[in-house]
Amino acid sequence: MKRIAILVSTVCLMMVLTADAASAKTLFKSITTEVSNADATTWEIAFADEIKLTTYDNQCVELRFSTEAKTDGSTLQPQIAFQALIDGVLANPAPAIEEINFDPSEFGVYDTASFSWYVCGLIVGRHDVQVLFAPVNAGNTATLRSGTLMIEMKSGKFVPLQ
Repeated sequence: MKRIAILVSTVCLMMVLTADAASAKTLFKSITTEVSNADATTWEIAFADEIKLTTYDNQCVELRFSTEAKTDGSTLQPQIAFQALIDGVLANPAPAIEEINFDPSEFGVYDTASFSWYVCGLIVGRHDVQVLFAPVNAGNTATLRSGTLMIEMKSGKFVPLQ
């Protein structure tokens, strides 16, 4: 158990030290501000950024998102829905299911949520990336804090935006 705690701490430290950094094939983004959404019919932005791909057309990009999430309220279950979009198009696996639902353990308690999406067929150039969230049930408020987003590609490279 102690080894697992040390490993998790090391990974978290590495993510903090590389926040908003870029390698040739991976971008690391982080947020520390709290964001809330009390409207089950409206998607709120958890992350939004623009990336620039070079070298190859028809590239695949994977989005790995992790955050602390909670739901306040008392309506049904404390569920939060998540979506990822690139250039306004739902990322996989969402086109088949439209959203991924996260179930915090109980109302008012932050739990760790982590998801992955991918998109293939991207061309060289700039692309808008968004991760969105909303409470599943009306009357509840979904809140996120301290999140990370890793954007990774198999080939090609990212370049800094200016």
